[in-house]
Amino acid sequence: MAGLATAAEVSRQLVYAHFADLPTLVRELLTDRFGALDEAVAAAVADAAGPASARFAAQLMLSLAPADRYILRALLLQANTPEHELAGLAVTVRNRMIDRWATALGGADEPDSRAVAWALINAHLGVADVVDAGTITPERAVDQLARLAAASASAQDA
Repeated sequence: MAGLATAAEVSRQLVYAHFADLPTLVRELLTDRFGALDEAVAAAVADAAGPASARFAAQLMLSLAPADRYILRALLLQANTPEHELAGLAVTVRNRMIDRWATALGGADEPDSRAVAWALINAHLGVADVVDAGTITPERAVDQLARLAAASASAQDA
């Protein structure tokens, strides 16, 4: 916390007045950082179903800075580590993301839809890595991810 105060050119007392400890500061930072993403995905699911929302979700994931995707991926991994200080936040973020995708797939409470939603989230993160490496274009990635989401939704209907 002292290093953060120094880097921000504020007193340690000011930092501690807002954040009791480092885990609290990190939780607040991550909540703020990914809250806007959560709201954008929720709005997309509410406004457009099917291919339009799938394309928007893909574009949104690809628009995240690589560092933000890395942070998101690292946070989501903590959901499997109950003793980690950020596990509660990680579970909340993961469940919100799964809820959004499962709703878009038409089965928010269905275990199969939730499993497919988790697979799609991971696919988006992986495809974004391929785009970052320059292997495919963002446009091609959006097309592929939209197709994958459509195929997943069709499989859910079958």
